[in-house]
Amino acid sequence: MGAWGYGLFESDSDLEVLAEITSDLGQLIDDEHIQLYYPPHPQRVAEKLNEGAFHQLLTDYSAQGWKHGVILLGAVMMQLGGLISTDDLALLRTTIKDTPMTHQAKEQMCRATDGYTNDGRRWKFGSRSLRVAMMHFSARTGHKKDFCSDEETLRAGVQVPQDPSTMAQPKPTGDSEQVMEHY
Repeated sequence: MGAWGYGLFESDSDLEVLAEITSDLGQLIDDEHIQLYYPPHPQRVAEKLNEGAFHQLLTDYSAQGWKHGVILLGAVMMQLGGLISTDDLALLRTTIKDTPMTHQAKEQMCRATDGYTNDGRRWKFGSRSLRVAMMHFSARTGHKKDFCSDEETLRAGVQVPQDPSTMAQPKPTGDSEQVMEHY
C-alpha cells in the first residue's frame, strides 16, 4: 500500500475503501457503473445518494463498526454537494473523533463537518490525486515529464511514510472479533 500525502484520498488504502463503498452503492441502487471518485456526472451521483442511499450506507457501516467507511462516505458526499441530515452529520463528527487517521485527514474532516453548508455546494478538501502528486514530483526533481510511461519510478518517489494504525481499514467481514482488531 502506498501513500502520496497525509490527507483524505491520498493513499491506496483510502482508494480501496472508496472502491468498496462504490461497489456497495452500485449494488444498492442497481447500477454497476456508478463512480464515486471523480464521477463523470457528479450531480447524478449526488441525487442517488440524496434519495436515501447515503443514509442507508452510513447506517450500515456504522452498525458494522466500519469507521473508515463512515468517514470516507461522508467525505465523498460533501465533495459531491449532497444533503446530509443533522443526525448523519453528528454521526460523522463522533466517528471522526474515535477513528485513528492521519492528523491532516482528521483536520480536513473536522473542517468539513464544521463548515459544510449542506445546500448543494461541493466541499473541496484540497487533497491531491496521485497523478497531481506525480506531476509535482516530476517538476520538482526534473524527472522526465512523460511520467505515464515510468509510473513505477515516479510513484516510488512520491511515497510518504505511513503509520499502519492510521491507514483506512477494509470493511469488516461480520466477525465481531475481527471488527475489534481493526480498532
